[in-house]
Amino acid sequence: MSLCGYFTRTAAGSFVTRILLSLGIGFLTYAGFSEVLQLAMTRIQSLLSGVPLATLNLAGLSGVDYIINAFFAAYTARVAMRAGKKMMVK
Repeated sequence: MSLCGYFTRTAAGSFVTRILLSLGIGFLTYAGFSEVLQLAMTRIQSLLSGVPLATLNLAGLSGVDYIINAFFAAYTARVAMRAGKKMMVK
C-alpha cells in the first residue's frame, strides 16, 4: 500500500468517526435537553395552576408568556452553542 493511500484511508476513517461521534453526542444532548425543558415547562404550569384567573389574564396581557418563552429560547441557544464548542476541533 502506498503512503498516500494509507493517509487517505486514515483521514477518511478519522473523519467518519468524528461525524458519527458528533451525531451520537448531538442526539444525546438534544434528548436530554428536551427532557429538561419539558420538565421545566410542566413545573411552571403546575406552579401557575393555583393562580386566580384574573391574575393570569393580566399576566397574559402584559406579555409574561413571551418573557418565559424568550428565557427558554435563550437557554436553548446557550446549550446549543456550548455543545458546538465542545465539538470543535482544536
